[in-house]
Amino acid sequence: MDKFYIPLAIVLAGTAISGALFYTQYTPVENETIRIDSNPKAQRNEVTPERALALADPKRSENRFVFGNTDAKITIVEFSDFECPFCASVHPTLKTLVEESDGQVAWEYRHLPLSIHRNAAPAAIAAECVGEIGGNEAFWKFGDYLFANQTTLSGSLYISGASAIGIDEVRFSECLSRSDIADRIAKDSQVATTLGGGGTPFNVIVYEDGTTRAIPGALPYEQFKALVQK
Repeated sequence: MDKFYIPLAIVLAGTAISGALFYTQYTPVENETIRIDSNPKAQRNEVTPERALALADPKRSENRFVFGNTDAKITIVEFSDFECPFCASVHPTLKTLVEESDGQVAWEYRHLPLSIHRNAAPAAIAAECVGEIGGNEAFWKFGDYLFANQTTLSGSLYISGASAIGIDEVRFSECLSRSDIADRIAKDSQVATTLGGGGTPFNVIVYEDGTTRAIPGALPYEQFKALVQK
């Protein structure tokens, strides 16, 4: 299995180099749960549509991984880190929110692997590869698997997890060393910091009317529910 881990380490090095400037601009921290006014209109437009479009679109233009209805009126774009415990805690919260929204809320996953987590970037690369090979459903299954095994992330874990959901090992190994996969993750990180993300999880709610709102930290279910409502 070691032969599969070598390409992953090479990609990690490339990702670290490409993201060095980004991560030296601030000291990333994991956000604790933050108190936010539950009135969804009280703090809207922290990231205005004009600012979002001028600086960076919260959503990916392609290669998107969306949980829920892709035509939903509201999308929560999460910038996350598979090694971040706060990201693991908010993961089921967002899933429940989407499942109970009757198709009105969708959840898009993007990456923000912090430099303080040595396994975060390799895990993100592995998830992108699973999604590219197996599709959207495979991506979300693999993401659940990574968070469930957050304390033991490793090359062998990625291989066994990918194989368990039917991902071809040869294609998976080849994908891990592709520079464009690492570039996607670097782009996600750049977008997150442009929109104000300095830690994980960092969420941007995109409302039906085009307004947006940045939400740092792992909020409880009731606060998220209030924030996605008009």
